[in-house]
Amino acid sequence: MLARAIAIIGPPAAGKTSLTMRLAELPGRRVFRLREHVPHAILAATATDAQRLGWIDDFTVITSVHEYVETAIRQGEIHTLLLDNFPGTGTQVSLFLSVLRQLAPSCTVSAVELMADPMVLRRRASSRRVCHYCERDPLCDPRLPAEASSADPDRCARCDHLLDMRRGDEPAVYKTRMQRYQQVAEGIRHAFAGAGIAVTQLNSSHSLNSAALELTALLTPKEQ
Repeated sequence: MLARAIAIIGPPAAGKTSLTMRLAELPGRRVFRLREHVPHAILAATATDAQRLGWIDDFTVITSVHEYVETAIRQGEIHTLLLDNFPGTGTQVSLFLSVLRQLAPSCTVSAVELMADPMVLRRRASSRRVCHYCERDPLCDPRLPAEASSADPDRCARCDHLLDMRRGDEPAVYKTRMQRYQQVAEGIRHAFAGAGIAVTQLNSSHSLNSAALELTALLTPKEQ
């Protein structure tokens, strides 16, 4: 039974994907990333425009989320759903909560906003790399952070192929993404607050381990 949903939001390079991947290592937890459940044609329409990068219309959002949650409940293997960089707007908060009220009314929702020093964010964005071979993204735009080889930092530790900068981390695109997050963040917080859900801010400037430990502590005792 789906018992808990945890929205993890934050600016670009705050560590959302790395943190959700780490937390999802335990049984019964799964990560939801909206772009993985949206038709490729819709993603392709936003993939090359920095102003619209990843921007998905609300009808597609609610349809994709409804189908995913319905399938997750039917399969019965998930008790905790980790939302990576979702919801992305105040409207998406309302859409997601409406889906849960319909399909999983007893599911508890938490919201965590990762925060980090701007210098840390810029450094992470400029240094993180992805692997086109390990993550066969249909739009040739892999997102998951790749681990560099200890022998050669330019190559993937898993497959030894060359690593690349993520498209969204290119300076001009990163700047636009940061501005967009700053524009929508208050609306996301307000929508959660309006639903009686406090958004907990968590400093992710330090190590992934420390952020994971802090978030795990916030989930106690329900998750432990």
